[in-house]
Amino acid sequence: MQYGEISLDDIYLSRFQKIVDIDNDGVNEVLVTGEDIEKTNRNKYNRIVCFNNKGKVIWEYWFKDKINTQKEKLNGIYRYSLIVNVVEKKHRKELYLYANNFDSFAGVIFKLDLKTGKRLEGVFWNSGHIQNAIIDDYNHDGKLELICNSYNNSYEKCGVFIIDIDRFSGRSPAIKGYNFYGYGIPDFETYILIPNSDYNKYLNYRNNVISGGSLKLSENGNKITFTASEDIRYFGMAGIIYYLSPNLKDFDIVIGSTFRVLRDTLVAHGKLKLKIPTDSPEYCNWLKSQILYWNGNKFVKREELN
Repeated sequence: MQYGEISLDDIYLSRFQKIVDIDNDGVNEVLVTGEDIEKTNRNKYNRIVCFNNKGKVIWEYWFKDKINTQKEKLNGIYRYSLIVNVVEKKHRKELYLYANNFDSFAGVIFKLDLKTGKRLEGVFWNSGHIQNAIIDDYNHDGKLELICNSYNNSYEKCGVFIIDIDRFSGRSPAIKGYNFYGYGIPDFETYILIPNSDYNKYLNYRNNVISGGSLKLSENGNKITFTASEDIRYFGMAGIIYYLSPNLKDFDIVIGSTFRVLRDTLVAHGKLKLKIPTDSPEYCNWLKSQILYWNGNKFVKREELN
């Protein structure tokens, strides 16, 4: 790519548009979301629209589901419905999208019939906003999985979860008050909570922040990687890069240079209880020891997994 060019395959842009043949007639259509229309009307924010090659609207859809928890009744107003990907099934093409509630913690994944724009059965509710989502066969078993980064407000952490696309309906694990009524917890491939660093806690942040667009498979395709920013003032620059192994248990961790400088400065001034250098095996191992894994009943540490 030369300077100034824009690729429609860009990780960020691909969430807002997609060129695809919806009906296998050999002519592409265009999916668009995140339009700057009617900015003062929040009910219009999350339209997903399909245009033909002449610019005529074929279909449009607004996600407006309402949901209740023990704490509150959540409205049906959502930010942009963002595109995950299209999956071709035997009799149709399915469009997967995610959206985040405008006024609450709810994140949701849903799907539409690509040809008609009609809602399809299956919805997943997360007790925190969803930041990244991809569909891929991470373990090369011939089955596609939905891989997501999200926040979990009930545990005040961010993390990653994986679920088979054919059984993704349900809700995330959550403590009392954040559970969505009428939905059970599905069988995840994994649901992992990433720790807040001691630096992050020193700054009194509620949690660290997943960098948008950082979720992907490694170049050799055998690890899932994403970045957690420990200081929102620097976004992804003050980050810790996590590499999740195919066994969904073991992590490699790479410390970003900006985060190393920021945290080591606090260590040098005696501000943190943990005195070890940031970019050291000891600190990476300390982070790993704080990672929590869903075992089907509760979150446990690595050594407690079967």
